[in-house]
Amino acid sequence: MNNRITICDFDNITETREYIIDKYFTNGKYKKLTYVYEAFGYKKLVTLINKIKASHPCPFCKGKKVISEDGLHDGVYKLTIPCVSCYASGINDEGRKEMVEGIDVQTWLTGNVSEVATESSNIDAVADISIFNRIRELNKQEMMAVYQFLMDNKQP
Repeated sequence: MNNRITICDFDNITETREYIIDKYFTNGKYKKLTYVYEAFGYKKLVTLINKIKASHPCPFCKGKKVISEDGLHDGVYKLTIPCVSCYASGINDEGRKEMVEGIDVQTWLTGNVSEVATESSNIDAVADISIFNRIRELNKQEMMAVYQFLMDNKQP
């Protein structure tokens, strides 16, 4: 009755996801809705990529990232699937090759930290994290790695 059990799904991390988000990613500069790329010093990427999407929409999904079919047959009113032509980005081939902050749009959308954060020396723990995820989409180990990286590289 008085025993306590701690179940850890990662070594040395005993907090829950909610506790980690509340403690490290709600009250400070970085929020749970912060994109990983923002934590690494890149700004306004979504705005810039949306401008490219507007000028280079996918010809199949028209920039909507999904293809919808209405009234296929009785009982199925609408079927929506991710567009395979643009890899659910809503941007055509030419647009995905456009450069933003010196890196092509496709890398921003699907790449990892190691592909964009070249100036930092100690990125091993965060290297494989998707740069376009939000903090809240990461697992606990990734959240703590991002937080630790930010603390280690804090600007004075």
